[in-house]
Amino acid sequence: MTTPSATWLISIVDETGSTNADLLGAAATGAPDRSVLMARHQTAGRGRLNRRWHAPSGANLLVSLLFREVPQHPHQLTQRVAVAAVRACRDVAGVSPNLKWPNDLLLDGRKLAGVLAQAGGTPVQFVVVGIGLNVGWAPEGAAMLGEGYDRVASEQHWERVHSLLRRNL
Repeated sequence: MTTPSATWLISIVDETGSTNADLLGAAATGAPDRSVLMARHQTAGRGRLNRRWHAPSGANLLVSLLFREVPQHPHQLTQRVAVAAVRACRDVAGVSPNLKWPNDLLLDGRKLAGVLAQAGGTPVQFVVVGIGLNVGWAPEGAAMLGEGYDRVASEQHWERVHSLLRRNL
């Protein structure tokens, strides 16, 4: 894996269909390792088993990360992103979610975030790992970090999350 001090190339967009789909397309045309795409809103977000995922604009952290240095067991990237997200929640919001294999973060037994990894190439040449973290909105029965988080707060928290990613991935 790349050293923690490696550079991340971060792009933020107001709206997209899916950060994972966009970053997979960019990876196929040569986007560099550690490209990151964050969206304020997704119109076609999805999770495991093609489940639709939707949140109001600016309410949650929606981000995908491109890894070209793929370990022998690519699922390790999903685990690394999930562990980094747990650390970020603890450091940024003071909560400690639990990991539920294979791709969920739970807070008090309720879903706080989902992680979705998708590989490209045969053999695998890159992996895109996306995470949707409920910051200021959650569907009924799910958890969120807290009321009063808005787009500005989410972007400020993203800077702290980015710092944790650099140290933990």
